[in-house]
Amino acid sequence: MTEVRKLSDGNFGFFATRSYKKGEVIVNEAPLFKNNNDDSAIRAQFSDSSFTSEKSNSKFALAAKMSSSDSSKKSSAQMSSKIRIGQLRGMVTIAASFAISFHQTNEKDMIEKKTQLLSLYHPSLSCQPDELEYDIVQVAQSALEYCANYSKPQSPVSIMMSQETTKIELLKVMLIWACNAFEGGCLYQYSCRINHSCDPNCIAADNRDNNIQIVKAVCSISPGDELLISYLGLFTWVGGSARQKRLLQTKHFLCQCSRCSSEEIASAIPCPSCHPRQGPGSKYLEEHIQWDDDDDIKVSYAFPKNASCDTSSYRGSVCSESTQYNKSPILKIGKKVIDKILNHVESVSGQALSVAEKIGHEELASINTEIDEQLYQLASSVLGARHWTTNLMLLSLLDRLLASFNAIMLLGQDLPDMSELAEAIDSLQRLWKYGSGLSLNMDASFLLYNQTIGIARTLVALGDVNSMKYGAEWAGKVEDYINNFQGEDMKKVVGALRTAWERPIDEKSNDQNNMDIDADESNRTKKRLKK
Repeated sequence: MTEVRKLSDGNFGFFATRSYKKGEVIVNEAPLFKNNNDDSAIRAQFSDSSFTSEKSNSKFALAAKMSSSDSSKKSSAQMSSKIRIGQLRGMVTIAASFAISFHQTNEKDMIEKKTQLLSLYHPSLSCQPDELEYDIVQVAQSALEYCANYSKPQSPVSIMMSQETTKIELLKVMLIWACNAFEGGCLYQYSCRINHSCDPNCIAADNRDNNIQIVKAVCSISPGDELLISYLGLFTWVGGSARQKRLLQTKHFLCQCSRCSSEEIASAIPCPSCHPRQGPGSKYLEEHIQWDDDDDIKVSYAFPKNASCDTSSYRGSVCSESTQYNKSPILKIGKKVIDKILNHVESVSGQALSVAEKIGHEELASINTEIDEQLYQLASSVLGARHWTTNLMLLSLLDRLLASFNAIMLLGQDLPDMSELAEAIDSLQRLWKYGSGLSLNMDASFLLYNQTIGIARTLVALGDVNSMKYGAEWAGKVEDYINNFQGEDMKKVVGALRTAWERPIDEKSNDQNNMDIDADESNRTKKRLKK
C-alpha cells in the first residue's frame, strides 16, 4: 500500500503505508503515456523531420544552437551540447506523440489519462536564469518554437500549436518528459512520483515486452518511509561531485539526500597530511599506500564532509587536519584526474557506430582498453584504492576482460589464460570490497551481479571440481539478488552454476586445468601497474 503526500518544499513524494521486504513488489503499473514508436507517424507531422535521426540537418542543428545561446552562462555549464541536442530531439518527439494521442479526444479514459499526465511534476514555465531548471525550460521553449516553425498544416502538432491552452500543454508535457521519463520515454502515474536518492530503498525496472513498470524494495521498508529510487544508474556508486554533476546535467537539480549530506565514503583518499605524495609534482602515493591490500600497512584516509565539498575540502580521519582545495596541489591534481575520467566515460558511452566502423571494433576496443589502463593507474597512484575513480576504471577493465573470456568460450577456442582469470578474480574481489564499503541500501550485488556471474561461468567452464566449486561460491554471492530481482532464465543460470560441480566429470581430462584460484594472488594488480 502506498500514497502520494505533499512534502515540506511544496513538491510531492510517494510513501509506503505498510511494511515491505527486500524484493517485494511495491508498484506494478502500465504507462500513462509513452513515445510513439512509429517514426513515420512522427515524421509525417513535420516538413523537416531530421530530428528523428542522429544526423540532424542544419535546421535542427540551428534550433539546438539557439537553445544553447538563449541559456544563461551558469545554466549552459550544466548541460553539455550532446545532452542538449538529445533533450531537444526527445522533446519534439514527445510533443508529436502527445499530439497524436490527445489532440482530438473526447473519450473519458483518455481525458483522465491526460489530466493525470499533466499533473506530474515539471519546472515552472516562468523559471528565472539563476534557477537550476532554467536551462531545460529554455530547451523546451526552443523545441516548442521548432514545432511552430516546422509542423505541417492540419497535423496534430499544428492543431495543438494553434491554441494557447493546448500549446501550453505541449510545453508542459515536454518538461514532464524531461524530468520524469523512464527508459523508452514512458511516463507513469505512480512511479513518476517517486523521488530520487543517492541511497535509494527501491529499484524500478520495466517489462520491455509490455512496458509494465515494476518497483521493488531493495531493503526492508517501514510504514511511513518515503519510497526513493536512483536516477543515476551506474553513477549511483560514484562520488558526490560526479553524482551532483550528472543530476544537474540530466535532471536539473542538486541532490540533498542523506548520503549527499554526510561524509562521502566513495571519495575517500589517503590523507594528504598523513601520506604526503612524491614524484613529479609530488602527486604520486607510495606504492604500498596506493593499493591498500596489506593488513600490515595502515592507511589513514581523508573524507569530504559531504557531496557539495567533494574535491574541495577533506579532513583526515586520524590526524583531523583539514585540506582545502585552494591551498592543496594534491586536491587540484585529484580534481584533474576526476575530470579526465568523467570525460573518458562520457566519450566512450557516446561513441557513434560510425567510429567503430571507421577504425574497426577490435581496434576501438583496444584503444579504449589502453586508455582505461592508463586512467586506472593514474587514479590509483594519485587518489588511492578506495576512490571511486579507481574502482570505476577497474570495473571497466574487468568488463573488457570478461568479454574476451566470453568470446573465447563462444568460439570454442582454448580456455582463458589462467593469469588473466586470476587477475579478473582479484579485480572482482576489490570491487566487492569497494561496493560493500559504501554501505548502501542497494548492496554490491546490484552493481556487480553481471561480472560475478561472468567469473562463475568462466570457472565452471574450466571443468575441474575445485574450479567449479569456486565458481559456485561466486554465484552464491549474487543468488539472493538474482532470486529477488531477475527473471527465471537468470535463476536457472545461477542454479546450474551452483550445482555444476556435483555432476560427474572426467577428472583426468582436466588435470592440466586443475588450479587453486584461492592461492596467494598478492602483487597481481601491482604488476599490472608496472606494465
